[in-house]
Amino acid sequence: MVKVKCFIDKDYEEMYLNEMSAKGWALEKIICFKNGLFPIGFYKFSKCTPRQYKYRLDLQTNMTRAGIKDHIKKIESTGAHLVSERKDWLVFRREKDFHFKIKNETKLTYYKKLRNMYLFMAFAILVFLAVEYNFYYNADGNVEKWILWMCGLFALIGVTMLVCASKARSIVNELKIRNI
Repeated sequence: MVKVKCFIDKDYEEMYLNEMSAKGWALEKIICFKNGLFPIGFYKFSKCTPRQYKYRLDLQTNMTRAGIKDHIKKIESTGAHLVSERKDWLVFRREKDFHFKIKNETKLTYYKKLRNMYLFMAFAILVFLAVEYNFYYNADGNVEKWILWMCGLFALIGVTMLVCASKARSIVNELKIRNI
């Protein structure tokens, strides 16, 4: 079974994976954009015994590729298995429960970076739309239909970026409250 999901908050993603495991579905892999720009992923599941696995997401920022490989080996030595690796996140599963301790400062830095990236992308798209519309605007006041469709598509992407930025901002605010 393949499901298309969109997660900004990785705690919700972890909760979703564990709920799917409780229903008897084991995550096989996640297919998504490697750059982390779009939070949309294709989650491939296979049948398993209900509650067979526990899933945990681990945040790894500012690590070299070799450092991440060593970190993965260390976690896999505890019996966990790496299911998916995306940008700064590693998804592990294990038949017994296990936990990672991720510092709030690390999460705060990550979500601030994510928020800023989405805000920049939304702003860039809005500027692009304004320039594109003015460029193709005919002197008689007509705009070709394909331009309107393209502008609509980019506007939808821009709104999606603003929604993602808003969600990242709310996570940042929540993490700031936890740090106080």
